[in-house]
Amino acid sequence: MAPKPKPRPPLPPCGYLLVSLGLRPEVLRALQDEARSGAMESKYNPIFNKVGGECDDACREMARVHKTSGAVRDLKIAVKAITDCLEHRWIISAVSFLRSHPGGDEQKSHQDYPDKVLEAARKQGRVLGSMLCARDEDARVLVYDGCTNVKDESKARVIEIPVGFCIIFRGDLIHNRMAYDRVNHRMHCYLTFRGLKWEPDMVSNVLPPHFECQYCEIKLEESNAMRYHRRYCLSNPKAAENELKRRAPPKGKGPYICNVCGKPYDNGSSYRTHVARGHAKKQLTEQ
Repeated sequence: MAPKPKPRPPLPPCGYLLVSLGLRPEVLRALQDEARSGAMESKYNPIFNKVGGECDDACREMARVHKTSGAVRDLKIAVKAITDCLEHRWIISAVSFLRSHPGGDEQKSHQDYPDKVLEAARKQGRVLGSMLCARDEDARVLVYDGCTNVKDESKARVIEIPVGFCIIFRGDLIHNRMAYDRVNHRMHCYLTFRGLKWEPDMVSNVLPPHFECQYCEIKLEESNAMRYHRRYCLSNPKAAENELKRRAPPKGKGPYICNVCGKPYDNGSSYRTHVARGHAKKQLTEQ
């Protein structure tokens, strides 16, 4: 029996898609008015800057939409029309207005779902998602192209979201929202699956640790692997010297020849002891 084909990822390798919502101008104006309305004003609450931080960021606020207006309903219909072309099983959950005040710092990098929820979805062969759309001009978000496990600074990219457009991105895509020099309104919703247990606004910044080589900037997740790589990295000025100091003898049977002094050893253990005693370092200094 032929193996079952793997499901096609709902989004391109970069992990996001910027697309027009196709909403009428009067719907866009109604959403802008609702974001600034007195009824919504009392619902805005500060949200995090750094996940797990001791206090929220007063420059960032969120207001959950509990009662759907006609404009919000039109927005959800537009988003659903788009997501049906990407992942028809996605359901729109927890729609919110977001508001940023002038000042503050850039939000810390995070993923929109906790690790446990992301892992539960992966085991089912599913990819969770999120949607962010602009209500005011100059809306933007910083994403790390294709980074769903380890953040790579070289892949950082600021995506500008015009009014009437939205960015749909993977729930495990590493990103952070920007600081603004004037008040800015946006809307956000989660794209989840029926039957998946999760809690809105529980995000993850506990990204897998990574280590970067200061010589070639390669990134690895294991510290031991990075330590080994740095020592013998071709861009390391001391790589050749470190190669001479390797404690392991050449593969195969003896004799084992010291690369520094040329002294032969029939026993691999004696060769390693010779190198470990610093003889190689002494000879290099004398040369």
